[in-house]
Amino acid sequence: MQRDLTVKEALFEAKKSLKKKDFLKAENLFTLILEADPNNFSAKKGLQKIKNREKDAVDSTSKEPRLSAAPKDLVDQCLAEFNSGNYGSAEKLSAAVLNNYESVVISNVLGIVLHLQGRFAKAIEAFERGVKFQPDYADSWGNMARTLEALGQYQEGVNAARKAIELDSKTASSHNNLASNLRGMGRAREAVKVLERALELSPNLPEAHNNLGNNWGDIGDLGRALESYEKAIEISPDFHVAISNLLFTSFQIAEIRPEDNLIKAQNYGQVVAKQVEKIYEHEDKKVKDKIRVGFVSGDFRNHPVGYFLEGFLKHMDFEKIEFFAYPSGGEEDALTERIKGYFHGWKPISGQSDREVASEIFRDQVDVLFDMSGHTRSNRLPLFAWKPAPVQVTWGGYFATTGVKEIDYILGNWEVTPPGEEHHFVEKVWRLPNNYFCFTEPDLNIKVESLPALDLGYATYGCFNSLIKINDNVIKTWAELLSRSPRSRLFLKTKQLETSEERDNIAQRFYKNGIDRERLILEGPSSRHQLLNSYNRVDIGLDPFPYPGGATTAEALWMGVPIITMNGSHFLSHVGESVLTAAGFPQWIALSEASYIEKAVNLSSNFEGLALIRDGLRKNVLKSPLFDASLFARDFQEVIHDMSERLKR
Repeated sequence: MQRDLTVKEALFEAKKSLKKKDFLKAENLFTLILEADPNNFSAKKGLQKIKNREKDAVDSTSKEPRLSAAPKDLVDQCLAEFNSGNYGSAEKLSAAVLNNYESVVISNVLGIVLHLQGRFAKAIEAFERGVKFQPDYADSWGNMARTLEALGQYQEGVNAARKAIELDSKTASSHNNLASNLRGMGRAREAVKVLERALELSPNLPEAHNNLGNNWGDIGDLGRALESYEKAIEISPDFHVAISNLLFTSFQIAEIRPEDNLIKAQNYGQVVAKQVEKIYEHEDKKVKDKIRVGFVSGDFRNHPVGYFLEGFLKHMDFEKIEFFAYPSGGEEDALTERIKGYFHGWKPISGQSDREVASEIFRDQVDVLFDMSGHTRSNRLPLFAWKPAPVQVTWGGYFATTGVKEIDYILGNWEVTPPGEEHHFVEKVWRLPNNYFCFTEPDLNIKVESLPALDLGYATYGCFNSLIKINDNVIKTWAELLSRSPRSRLFLKTKQLETSEERDNIAQRFYKNGIDRERLILEGPSSRHQLLNSYNRVDIGLDPFPYPGGATTAEALWMGVPIITMNGSHFLSHVGESVLTAAGFPQWIALSEASYIEKAVNLSSNFEGLALIRDGLRKNVLKSPLFDASLFARDFQEVIHDMSERLKR
């Protein structure tokens, strides 16, 4: 059943989709209902209606007048433009041809180009046109699956990928697309099996090795994830997406020294530098009335980066600074619409080459350009190697060096980038005077309820972070804590726990450390409202290490839940310290596993004291620098001013 839907609710949505003629969504919902309730008459009837409609459509199509097939020379011209990387020309030519002819190949060319531009809905229309013209053309279904994954319509993507495989079981890319959609649904172990089949078909497909690494990472097997990324890079040394994923994973492994990760990051910088055709020069800059600041990110949406921006942008002095957004991802939502008004320019860059984007940023005369993704999904780090702005900074979306020497500064503060750790970065460290980032209070009406332990008689510890952060040492430490608190429970909630296989796996890992399954509460994903409300079932939060929570920790504090975090030794592992210091609770920062356990045990041994903390925690954190957007805006504006002044000198 889809997230948060009962059978009754899903049936209502399916019938509504059927009425709107959204047959793909209706079919998906009816199928899910039958998985949960195999004898559901209404779902069976609904599926039959869709099948009858498809049959009628095929019959009627054969009788209706149709456009003739495109001549081979036009197909070849479209392919030539596409294969040369002239996507703009390929789009125009493909659209013009399809006004007069039908061609499944040209429909797919158009769909791929639209996908690369982040115009996913239009891309789906192109692939559906190809399917209608030639239903047995596997590539249309495979390409559709890839775009549905980008839209977050994972079940529909699974259906499309399976159709592609049904038509052509020997195409590795279709298996790769199936795995990507399964991963989006939290079914990483199933995705691993699909990818193993993809690599049987095509052992040297770097995208499949990279995808395999992503899924091993989701499961929490970071060693295998690194092996998969390394194999992808061995096959394709300039595959910078795989290098980014390797770096993102390496920084989460405590045994890998920051100095060794720096070498890997510098290698990434060398790879992207080789692809640069022109490094922009910034002499003789005109004096402007306002400082121009650009943000490059794929996360201008309901995402921690989006929450940071929404919190402080409204407090900036727009008489002195004007902002430009360069969204690198195609996802937009209500938060996107709310923040667009703060930007003088909103210029989506998905699907554009680094050359095109760098040129546009240079023409916009941006003074300070921020990377807000680092080595995370949808990043555009390679374009920074072109140096399109005189001052370039990385901040907010990633907690380590980028390795790109053309990025001048990494923005930190005294907790995340303490003195003595400057050698971890290729960038110079620039420190904010107070907190590293600020959080926006969720616009949700959720009350902090009374301490669960008062009713249950035992403490419930909780962690709502991704399983990728819960390594063997974390499990060992938490198991020891549960042993010290004999009646306590541990509540884990995250996307990967949606599958019974993953719940069994995490339970087995705890069992090996002496903790029975009945001590664990394991739940999959839910809406943000339900996620936050679930903190009303938690007494004490536990931060994983060395990859702690950021937004997750702030949300727990807002819900009245104190968090125990671990002191770190590099940027990423310092994030928990930074959040608790800004919130005003440095006493919850542990210096070792032993003190981590001791702090949690001490909190859980005094329910009355814990209840008092809970009653006042939201009020206290909202008054702290952690949620003080105006303070952060002043600090941020001062940083921008000082950077631009240094540029003038």
